Amino acid sequence: MARGPLTAASYRAHRLTPSQIVALGHAADGLGDKAIARRMGIARGTAINHLRDARATLGVDDRTAAVVALHLAARRGDGGVFRDRTKEDDNG
Repeated sequence: MARGPLTAASYRAHRLTPSQIVALGHAADGLGDKAIARRMGIARGTAINHLRDARATLGVDDRTAAVVALHLAARRGDGGVFRDRTKEDDNG
């Protein structure tokens, strides 16, 4: 069940990891879980986890809705969905 349409403000509140964004990009290209994993050089289960976590972060129930949400955020120039990992990486 979807939690309703995302607004510009809610896009900024959501943070996706670079791996989640890459996985969604591959999903947007029509790749399945195995192909996404191969392209990313990770296990299939890890690819599935990235997609699942991205859906949860974006508050949507399926892969298509997650791809659309990411596309709309990028199109609107809402960089808020993209997590800045620089500070996190420096601290840990």
